[in-house]
Amino acid sequence: MFTSQFSQSTLHQATVVEKNGCVYYVTINNKIFVAKRAFGCLIEPENGDTILICSSNNDVFILTVLERTYSSDAVLSSPGNLHMQTMDGELNFQSKSISFDLSDTFSIRSPMVSIDTIETDVKSTSISLIGKTAVCFFDKIKTVGKKAETFFKRSIRYVGDSAGQLKSSSRTNT
Repeated sequence: MFTSQFSQSTLHQATVVEKNGCVYYVTINNKIFVAKRAFGCLIEPENGDTILICSSNNDVFILTVLERTYSSDAVLSSPGNLHMQTMDGELNFQSKSISFDLSDTFSIRSPMVSIDTIETDVKSTSISLIGKTAVCFFDKIKTVGKKAETFFKRSIRYVGDSAGQLKSSSRTNT
């Protein structure tokens, strides 16, 4: 193994030949160097990647991935929490699809959430909706359930055209 001996910071193009946890083995002109990712290197380097490194004294840092020849997938990763923030603008995502695979909580905090979709499916063992006001506009409502409980302090119902079947029983005193 060759240990780097650089006297000043220099930039080099290198290739990742092996990855072992947080340690990367990279080659420059057939010489192997041990490197680690710079904190700002968000694309996770993979074997075979062409990378830009900075060498200074005995440290070699991977600054970024320049080219990936065998795959177009990219993994954004960080050694700790990763926060995305814009100061004065919007953060937009455009994609064919998006999925989240989480081992813990998914939360959204916002004064307003807008969802515009053709079809929405929500599946959960339990759903709680809590708020001061609920407004729903539908062309058609279909509710299927085994049990329904509704509790109102006050209820006002307005019905336009209504068609239905009402089973009733009456007692006649004779």
